[in-house]
Amino acid sequence: MNRRNGWVLLLCLGIALLAVGIIVETRNVGQYRDSIRNAFRDSCRRQVLAFEEFAEHWIVRDQLDALASSAKLLLMGSGLYIDVVVQGQILFNDYDEGLDIEPPYEVVEFDAMLTRTVAENLPSGAVEVRTPIILTGYKESSIGFIRIGFSGNYVNSEIRRYALSRAWIGFGAWLGAMMGLAMALWLFQRRRRSTDASILQCGTLRIDINTCEVHLNGQSIELTPKLYNLLLLFARQPSVILTDQDILGTIWSESTYAASSDVKQCVYMLRRKLRAAHPDPKQIIVNVKGFGYRFEPPANEDSLSID
Repeated sequence: MNRRNGWVLLLCLGIALLAVGIIVETRNVGQYRDSIRNAFRDSCRRQVLAFEEFAEHWIVRDQLDALASSAKLLLMGSGLYIDVVVQGQILFNDYDEGLDIEPPYEVVEFDAMLTRTVAENLPSGAVEVRTPIILTGYKESSIGFIRIGFSGNYVNSEIRRYALSRAWIGFGAWLGAMMGLAMALWLFQRRRRSTDASILQCGTLRIDINTCEVHLNGQSIELTPKLYNLLLLFARQPSVILTDQDILGTIWSESTYAASSDVKQCVYMLRRKLRAAHPDPKQIIVNVKGFGYRFEPPANEDSLSID
């Protein structure tokens, strides 16, 4: 894997993880939304049932002031509007003055068998609850109904808050994961570059500079330090003519008695070592008459020819 492909792969992985995270968090938010709205509807039902229980006594005793006071308390909370209908007539109705829409105050056709229902056709997540007014001891008949609309602003704000918090948490987790993966990829590529830099490859000749291991045509070549340094000098400058003085200045830099004969002897010994993995080492270390030596990277063994 080259450096560019590694980062492209990381980008694709990041996009995939982000897509999966969005799907998961969308599902979590949806489950939370359903849960809190169900709880909100249950709370609305309980409030209306409690109001209906007291409203029955107030209506029978003609205590409409108490009915109105209780209704206004609901409007001060999450209530939007309240309708109390008895015998087909509106006994009481009121609404929140801050309500943006015209509340449905028309008289609903009286149904003696009206059941408790929840209508969710109001804007902004509002809930309307209707319940019949049933006199104590007369469970089979009702004298009217109560209709109360509840604002869903609090529920909506809670859903938005939860969605925003989950988005930040998910984005933070994704960003942390991507930074960790990017760091791991960078370290891997850095280590690989370091490893690649320690390997000198010239054709089928492979020299590991860290371990001083030499392989030719896949076969290990055992060299003395002097022969290894000579081969490394050649391999680092392929196709470049090196004179005896060039070689002496590098391989015998600390010796004042070394001469061209030492170079010839060392080249001869190196060729003998390379012969174990190559039929003609003179094709690798080539004599350039009158100038010196030239290193030619060895080709695959199948393409070699013997003079």
